[in-house]
Amino acid sequence: MVANIAYNVFLVLVIKHGSAALMYATSTVVLPLGSIAFTISVFMGDHATAFDVYTGIGLGVVLFGLIIYRFGDLLLRNYYAKRREALKKMGQGHQQRSEPTFQ
Repeated sequence: MVANIAYNVFLVLVIKHGSAALMYATSTVVLPLGSIAFTISVFMGDHATAFDVYTGIGLGVVLFGLIIYRFGDLLLRNYYAKRREALKKMGQGHQQRSEPTFQ
């Protein structure tokens, strides 16, 4: 019960000093940490579960999703900025060739 109260207080502090998006990101990190904690016998004693391949795959999928969430927007922005630049260059080159020159 004390751990649950502390968890909720820390979530409120994260929202107060950070943002709601940061709170959701930290809440998402709780899943892998909790899964790993359940495999440690110091925390769970005789009730500790084995860390098997499926747990590792599940944690990998969650972490991959977090990475995509964090850096996906940045990668898309860079991609579209480069594409926009390339289209501008193509458009400028086309305009320069098609313009007549008067001397």
